[in-house]
Amino acid sequence: MKYLSPRSDISFKKLFANEHHKNLTIAFLNNILNLTGTQKITEINLREPVHAPDRAGGKEIIFDVYCTDKQMNHYIIEMQAVNQYNFFERSQYYAARALSTQLKKYDDYIALLPVVFVGVVNYSLDVIKKYKRNEAYRNDAIIKLDQHVQENSDVISKYSFVNQAHNQIIPTPLIELNFVELPKFTKSIEECTTEVDQWLYLMTQADECQEIPEQMKNSSSLTQAFQALEQRSWTREELVQYVEEQEAFGKEDRIKEGALEEGLEKGLQKGLQEGLLQGLEKTAMNMLKKNMSLEEIADITGLSIKAIQILKINKDQ
Repeated sequence: MKYLSPRSDISFKKLFANEHHKNLTIAFLNNILNLTGTQKITEINLREPVHAPDRAGGKEIIFDVYCTDKQMNHYIIEMQAVNQYNFFERSQYYAARALSTQLKKYDDYIALLPVVFVGVVNYSLDVIKKYKRNEAYRNDAIIKLDQHVQENSDVISKYSFVNQAHNQIIPTPLIELNFVELPKFTKSIEECTTEVDQWLYLMTQADECQEIPEQMKNSSSLTQAFQALEQRSWTREELVQYVEEQEAFGKEDRIKEGALEEGLEKGLQKGLQEGLLQGLEKTAMNMLKKNMSLEEIADITGLSIKAIQILKINKDQ
């Protein structure tokens, strides 16, 4: 594996929450939000991602990416790799918090500036875990939302305020929600004729590429994004965190499918508790030195093939 997946938290933040990669964040937002002309973002300032509770006993928020542009419009970008039943609600809460913290004590409400939320999800929103929505929360709005996401085939969708009586979008809403459903993007690289298509291709296929696609080499931002994802440029600590995330995602998938046996589950939990670095280096690395196959190591340790491949590449460097 030459390039790591941009869908993990650590690689997503490495791309878009990095002071040295602000141009990537700008290019990504301009393409995903279809910003042109005077609306186009030219500068951003990365903001503190941690929002302390707004009251005693309140909930702390940690954004993946939080930034403002030259006009002080606020942007929140979240990468959600694992299906979350409450993602619509969480998105609104995040945007509302970013809006509510803008004003000081004597500021006028007219000084509020728009908050644009971009949620990148590695699943289709129509498979949201509805089982946690009991009947007390399934009001008419939720039911209509469920119906809408089931019928919506768009990769990128935007939600804003409307005048329901006339079905008119309010021109300057303070909160705008955007969702990018990665599984709905199925184009081949030859079909990616726009830069937004190429960004979506990178998000879905970068970890399957052996080289930067020729169609994308003319874009300096996309080329830089691939270079940032190249595993040999990562530190050991970053690789360990990446592997840990991938194992956590894979573990959840196996549990959902009911394919994870009790002994493997306990072994994996114990390995994670003792520390991924120690467990991987003392067990998997020793097996790799003995030229055991990836399948054998995966069967004994419970690690995924992808995680072991990363360790092998790191060992050979």
